[in-house]
Amino acid sequence: MTEARAAAAELAVRATAALAVWDGSKSITVDQHPQRLAREAVFLLVFGSRPAIKQDLLGRFGASSR
Repeated sequence: MTEARAAAAELAVRATAALAVWDGSKSITVDQHPQRLAREAVFLLVFGSRPAIKQDLLGRFGASSR
């Protein structure tokens, strides 16, 4: 289950990033859908990061834990 949650969070971040790039500079304004999705994806990273999920996410994003 830990890997599935980390994979879902990674997918949310990557999909949101792709949408923001596709939509361009207007995607950072508060009233735009990509901006809201970006906030939700980051919330998922923070809210859902139990220690095991956090370790998995760090590995997926190419970072190491402290």
